[in-house]
Amino acid sequence: ALCSCAAACDMDFLPRGEALGMIARMLDALERMPRWQGHYYNWYDTRTLAPLTPPYVSTVDSGNLCAALIALREALCEWGERDLAARADALAGAMRFSPLYDADRNLFYICYDTQAQRGVGGWYDLLASEAMLTSYLAVARGDVPEKHWRRLSRAQLQKEGYRGLASWTGTMFEYLMPALFLPICRSSLLYESSRFCLYAQKRRAWAGRPWGVSESAFYSLDAALNYRYKANGCAALALKRGQDADLVVSPYSSFLALAVEPQSAVRNLRRLERLGTVGRFGFIEALDFTPARCRREDGEPVRCYMAHHVGMSILAAANAVCAGSVRRRFFADGAMRAYDLLLQERLPDAVPVIRRDLTRVPEKPERRFDARWQLRGGEQDREERCCLLSNGAYDIMSTSQGRGFALCGRRSVYGSPRGLDRDGLRLLLTTGEGSFTLAPCGRPARWELSEDRCRWECAAGGVHAVMSVSTAGGELGELRAIRLTAQRAQRVTLTLELEPILAVYEDYVNHPAYWKLGVAAEPEDGALLLHRLPR
Repeated sequence: ALCSCAAACDMDFLPRGEALGMIARMLDALERMPRWQGHYYNWYDTRTLAPLTPPYVSTVDSGNLCAALIALREALCEWGERDLAARADALAGAMRFSPLYDADRNLFYICYDTQAQRGVGGWYDLLASEAMLTSYLAVARGDVPEKHWRRLSRAQLQKEGYRGLASWTGTMFEYLMPALFLPICRSSLLYESSRFCLYAQKRRAWAGRPWGVSESAFYSLDAALNYRYKANGCAALALKRGQDADLVVSPYSSFLALAVEPQSAVRNLRRLERLGTVGRFGFIEALDFTPARCRREDGEPVRCYMAHHVGMSILAAANAVCAGSVRRRFFADGAMRAYDLLLQERLPDAVPVIRRDLTRVPEKPERRFDARWQLRGGEQDREERCCLLSNGAYDIMSTSQGRGFALCGRRSVYGSPRGLDRDGLRLLLTTGEGSFTLAPCGRPARWELSEDRCRWECAAGGVHAVMSVSTAGGELGELRAIRLTAQRAQRVTLTLELEPILAVYEDYVNHPAYWKLGVAAEPEDGALLLHRLPR
């Protein structure tokens, strides 16, 4: 929005005085909003400016805002507005990107949870992504080492003899949004990948229909009667499967294409205009041609406006008709200009090309209950059976007798991944008749192992116990549930004993005395928090 005011002024759409008034009001609001290490939170209450929970900071959004503030500062300097320029510079200068950076992986987190003080959502590891602008900016400012740029994957895809960088969802946004601020040097890796993107996008369209798919709203309403939103992409460009299931054409995708093929982009915009996509505020959000939702030959119009997409369209148009004014201002910053060689990397002649199975898959595969497996037994069993539970990040190995271990990545949480000779976790039951071990439970009366949980039944001290363990969906952890039924009224105490490891198991067994000293425990909100002390 800030840069759009300056760009609209460049194109004589907006008087300079009006643009300066809008910019000043936006800067007033930005200066009042709470921040974390200079970064703005993902969501705010628009009435109070209080951050909404969870208090996330988005890496790519922070990078985009910082780049926009840098370009805005240069525009204000050109106009002689030194005070406003200093305010924009102060906001950009306060944003440090090292807290959003995983130094172990040399990659940026997708989001950072400021309350839990940890990165969430994974990492940006592809060069062809919307986070490329953040990576360039952070390297140029010295917030992260230059090796981060080399760490980004140059994996390539190929279509009908053309090839270029692979992206995650195959959207125009991933390939061309950074080009609003970064120049695309001819014959470079980024230039050829952008051309490859447009080629694949055009081939994705039907004959005579407009092209250009990216993340946008589509023709489906939620419970509040708002259009739903997702990343619509092109399967030929995407590592994510199933991206050709929908065809949602967004006009802002064509505006982004002005940076690479301006004449073709203008022809496509005129084609969209003839299909009735222009409304009160310019081009509407999208036309949805998805067969499952579309009943019109010309597509179902998605009649809403996203300020973000309108703003990007204005910046792309200004770059096209005002000699790259937004890019020129961004590169007027000496630090940004000093690293422009990174953008001139050439497309390598010999490089592995990813081959993928492009079989269409549903977004939510049907669950086959007939394929579910189970093992059952009881105290008469002679052999001990094993079961592996996993949510993709946290793994549990458990046996029919309740013994086992847990791993989070390569790190052992408790127990021995090399065998079950030691119990990493024990559950004790204390009644008026004494103490009894519930897990491991020797020979339980009944046990059940299945693909999503393990369950045991046993009796001790006049108490019948049913225990289960499963991985927690979407969390790095496990869920243990215990149901106790006493034959008579009595006091019952449950005690959980475990030997925490919280280390790569090979390191732990090589130096057990050292690793055992490194664990600290403290109560927090009704829980016991175990953590490793810094080395």
